[in-house]
Amino acid sequence: MSTLVRLSKSPSTTDLTPEDTSFIDAHFQVTPRDVTLSDITFTWDQVTEIETAKAARAKSPAGWFVKKIMFSGDERYHVAIYAGRSEAVLPNTSLKIVQYIVQTIAYYAPKSILYSGIEGVSPVSDE
Repeated sequence: MSTLVRLSKSPSTTDLTPEDTSFIDAHFQVTPRDVTLSDITFTWDQVTEIETAKAARAKSPAGWFVKKIMFSGDERYHVAIYAGRSEAVLPNTSLKIVQYIVQTIAYYAPKSILYSGIEGVSPVSDE
């Protein structure tokens, strides 16, 4: 299992569109005390793992419609924060938003946090 490497500087928003930053502001907040994702807040001592995943799409007309029409053909991703048996999940978002969220967590987290999922989202170390 990998752990997030603590980042020395906050991630940049230069690669994000104004719509991306508005989406992030509406669904993700982080402070030195806690982290909120999809209106669920955990203190840092509760957070045990961060997970990312590529969103699955059904190979049917409905799956095609969702990917091509609703999401403009872009791949979509999920990011989740786990705190023991509790979780907060932000589904169907862009890779850039997932990267920003995970890297922001890596910057703010005062302790080591396990990471699983998409490679290259944020620096990790293997334990």
